[in-house]
Amino acid sequence: MTCSDDGSGAPASLAVQLRQQSPVAAPIVSVQVLKGGLATNTTDPVNGDANASPLVALNGSSGSYNVFVDKSDAGTESYELMVQCKTGSNGSGADTGTAISGTSTGTPIPALPPSVVAGLVASLLALAGFSAWRRSP
Repeated sequence: MTCSDDGSGAPASLAVQLRQQSPVAAPIVSVQVLKGGLATNTTDPVNGDANASPLVALNGSSGSYNVFVDKSDAGTESYELMVQCKTGSNGSGADTGTAISGTSTGTPIPALPPSVVAGLVASLLALAGFSAWRRSP
């Protein structure tokens, strides 16, 4: 996310809110917002109802914000993420320039089998200068 002055005023904060949608599934969905050493988060506590999570804002002024959405458990979950840069602190004031980049399609990342993970770790250790050794019985 990038907040900028689109002519409505300089941004002071980024406001976010999340709403889980149907079908109702086990995971609870949360959103985290980070900028520099600042962070905030909100969670929609009831899956599939009409109510969104509490609105939260991060007072980070203009520039790039990192926004992450996660869920508490395995399974498919649909959600609506509402984001808006605001001219006032704590999500107040007028709407101003809000640009979204690097969006995800929600395609899950497959889990790797343990043998593949072990091979990757061994390769990384070898690249770092560590060598494998075995003790003879």
